[in-house]
Amino acid sequence: MDSLGFPFDAEYVENQKFFMDEAEPPEVVIWLESHDDSRLWVPIFRNIKGFNFQFKQSSIFVAQDEKVANGCDRLLSLMEAGEISLSKYQIFCLDSDFKFISSFADGFRNEYKGVDHIYWTNVHSKENIYLNPIIIDQIISHLVGVPEDNLAQPFSIVFGNFSAAIFEPFIRLLFLQAVLGGDKQGLVVGYKKNFKEVIDILKEKPVEQAIRFQGCALWDRFCSELSSLLNVLHGHIETEGLESDFDDYRVKVGVAGVSAENIYLFVRGHDLYEVFDELSCKVIESYKKLKISEIKAACKDKAGEKISEYVNSFVPFGTCLKSRAPVFNGIPFFSETMNCVISVYG
Repeated sequence: MDSLGFPFDAEYVENQKFFMDEAEPPEVVIWLESHDDSRLWVPIFRNIKGFNFQFKQSSIFVAQDEKVANGCDRLLSLMEAGEISLSKYQIFCLDSDFKFISSFADGFRNEYKGVDHIYWTNVHSKENIYLNPIIIDQIISHLVGVPEDNLAQPFSIVFGNFSAAIFEPFIRLLFLQAVLGGDKQGLVVGYKKNFKEVIDILKEKPVEQAIRFQGCALWDRFCSELSSLLNVLHGHIETEGLESDFDDYRVKVGVAGVSAENIYLFVRGHDLYEVFDELSCKVIESYKKLKISEIKAACKDKAGEKISEYVNSFVPFGTCLKSRAPVFNGIPFFSETMNCVISVYG
């Protein structure tokens, strides 16, 4: 029910057009997991004419259970309870989490696959889309005052090395997460915790303009821990007798376009954001240190004042990233959802 006490079903939303001026475009209610998700989805619908798109987060829905909650599960439960009925004029736009990447495993049940009027990110979540190396380079360039072409290292290189390094253990972790159930899910939780601990090693990277890989002790430790995790996950697949099932899964995700170059798009978004926020901040800090040295050399007695002015002019990287409209080129899988939206409303 909505705040007026009427059922918020598809018929109610669609019938609103009969009470509107003929010149007014029909309203489409777009339910999101939280207000923060509007930063991703509003740009998708922004240039579509002929509809009045209204974005609402799940917590404002007044349900019969009187709960106030955000999230994908909350919206799906309201749909299942019949309190929100979906149509062309009332839709969900949601993070896929692991639903899309798990759907290639035989036996994985995604009861929402193919449900009309639900638009999924396909990649794990909005953070995976925000963290586009194109926009990271733009933000770093803007903050440090160095043209993108003159930056010591484009972030596409960082993503490429990271994604290639995690591919073998992570594709096995995704498979086991999809096929193991019951009491074995506890093992998967442990593997996921281990994987997060490994990628968090990269937060210890030193302040440097170009992130080093080969010949870097920290990177070597990161790769060594990934290798150890790979052995554990491979051993578990063998113990369960799932080698053939894993091979089938690997072929299917490959056909879908998942590769060593883009597997990072399926890492839990919050975990990925923590790592790349830290790496980006350290790159920015390296340029700041260089500039401060230049100020000290040039300004001498007045250096302190000038340094304070310079440092205080900076806006945190994360604030810049979240305040910018996402850049969608270079992000596969989500493009399928964008095309679907255009085909329905464009």
